[in-house]
Amino acid sequence: MIEGGAKFKLLSDEQIILGNQGQLCVTTHRVRFEAQGSGSQAVDEIFLEDLSFQAIRMSSNPLYLVIAGLCAFGGIVAFISVPSIGVVFFVAAVVFGVAYVMTRRQVITLASSGGRIELEAKSMPRETLDWLMHNLAVAKDNRIRNLTARSPMAARAA
Repeated sequence: MIEGGAKFKLLSDEQIILGNQGQLCVTTHRVRFEAQGSGSQAVDEIFLEDLSFQAIRMSSNPLYLVIAGLCAFGGIVAFISVPSIGVVFFVAAVVFGVAYVMTRRQVITLASSGGRIELEAKSMPRETLDWLMHNLAVAKDNRIRNLTARSPMAARAA
């Protein structure tokens, strides 16, 4: 998730918090995501102070699991009277079971009012995703505190 990608220039006083300037990189100022596909390339950035939404979404297609269960049940019933038909039902159950597993996805979404970054978190444990989301929130909080301390209103109040 974090390896690869081109180097980018850091802004003044900016440091990398998470990542290594690869596909996903969180700095003290922004989140940067680089994606490459067949014939396409995208670079998205959201400044931490503009980050308004972050989520982890898990999705799948449970209909495949229901069909797999029905095929397995049909396979048991059919196997008693016509074994060859029962085998066909069992094969169908396996195909639909595999289809269910293949449609399961975890997606991290980071959004601002101007755009969003979505990245698939392939086989990342939930604890790692929670850790990432927590560290994004901490980085955003630190960024806003830093900007508030530098604002002219804060200087007048001091």
